[in-house]
Amino acid sequence: MPIDVHNHWYPLPYLEVLSEHGGRFGWEVARGADGVPVLKSVRGYIFRCTKATNNPDARVEEMNSGGLDIQVMSISEPWVDFLLPPQSIQLARLVNEDIARACEKYPDRLAGMITVPLNDVDSAVDEIARGVGELGLKGVIIPTRVNGDEPLSVDRHFPIFEAASRHGIPVFIHPALPPGAETMRKNLTGLMVGYPSETTLIIADLIVGGLLDRLPDLKILLADLGGALPFVIGRMVRFYEAFEELRRKMAHNPAHYLGRMFYENGAAAHPIAMNFLYQLVGPKHIMLGSNHPSPIGHFTKCMESIRSMSIPEEEKEMMLHKNAAELFRL
Repeated sequence: MPIDVHNHWYPLPYLEVLSEHGGRFGWEVARGADGVPVLKSVRGYIFRCTKATNNPDARVEEMNSGGLDIQVMSISEPWVDFLLPPQSIQLARLVNEDIARACEKYPDRLAGMITVPLNDVDSAVDEIARGVGELGLKGVIIPTRVNGDEPLSVDRHFPIFEAASRHGIPVFIHPALPPGAETMRKNLTGLMVGYPSETTLIIADLIVGGLLDRLPDLKILLADLGGALPFVIGRMVRFYEAFEELRRKMAHNPAHYLGRMFYENGAAAHPIAMNFLYQLVGPKHIMLGSNHPSPIGHFTKCMESIRSMSIPEEEKEMMLHKNAAELFRL
């Protein structure tokens, strides 16, 4: 019963809004040779849509073919903050209602995450309440930056985390292309390496800033095994030990917070990386993520990266579905 927590859904009305207004902010919705929409940005983002991108019937059909039981869907770049309020608020509501309709059609197969307007924090808090109470959505997705600029770790975003914690839903922190990625777009290195680097930088800043101390019940899910965080945690510990101002900011050693968060396996992560994270946080904090239906999304490969691990079968089952079912209350 595999559950996929990292996959993306772009409603058709959202694509129409992005096509009309995104050009002012470096975004376009082009058409591939077969006529399907292709999202592109000057910073190097590219996402080729398929029927499964916004058609629940096609999505479930692909899930059936790939041996996947449930998907927890969310939108991706550029989210809604390429517009200013109130348009960004209206677009977030549109996205959430569209995802909720898809989930209503297949309640045993599809679940969804809330999209919020980060450029209007009060409205974001309200939309979390609506998404949980009225739409039945199971989490909230938040990019590492607002419209590719302001980092998520600035203090004004704290009420959004607080609202998610209060409602008992996880926050999926998804990377956005970092500043300067446009200089590397021809090689797609912003997507390949910039994304996990961005996750590493922003979550480290949130940890050092005391977010997890201020909200002890907050549940955070990180994309791509947490980026490089598992590999730089030793360096963070050294800085913590060397600088008193860092020790004043955090209640614990930085390594303590690794076990406070959850990690998806990054569309078939390397076996050595999987085993390293497993040794650091154990099986209860790792789950399945395919990145479907993007070009790198592949159900079989992402499941195999867990099934091929030399660990007890019960722990594989935890990673494949039990952890996600508990985190998202499925």
